[in-house]
Amino acid sequence: MIILHGAFLEDRIFVWGEAPPETVKRSPGRRRRAPQPLPNGATFEAVARVIKSLPAGIKPTKRRAIEATAWLPTQGGAALPSSTLIGEMPDVEGELEIVPWIVHGLFLEPAECLELFSAGLARSVHGLISGRDFSFWTRALRVAGSLVTRQRYLPAFEERDGAFWIVDAGSSNG
Repeated sequence: MIILHGAFLEDRIFVWGEAPPETVKRSPGRRRRAPQPLPNGATFEAVARVIKSLPAGIKPTKRRAIEATAWLPTQGGAALPSSTLIGEMPDVEGELEIVPWIVHGLFLEPAECLELFSAGLARSVHGLISGRDFSFWTRALRVAGSLVTRQRYLPAFEERDGAFWIVDAGSSNG
């Protein structure tokens, strides 16, 4: 089983996964200064196998394998799983922190994003669960598609004084 995640990274969607400890050959340990592999992170091969099983037609070849840093909730040096299906919360004490962990996955091309997120199949495939972030991207695509279908405009974002504002794409002053 894999929980599939999607993150916006370098202007693209990066897909990675979490797997239960019995399918991952890593063990949690105390944190060092440099990011370490996520103990319950799925290997690229596992993520690729799950993506290939989807009817979206994505070909995750070894050449597309990417290693990225994910900043995840961590307590006492142990990363917290996104679901109890992956593992129990660690029985450790300490303050909750956001810590960098190394995860493995691949970037999706824009057409692949449309195929994958519009299929909405992540919940119905055996051994695959859609993570909350992955579900967010699916919903975002549906909202955007709904606006386009109803011939509404998609707003643009503009940075003003360090904050992002939604502005009319055709307006210069918001």
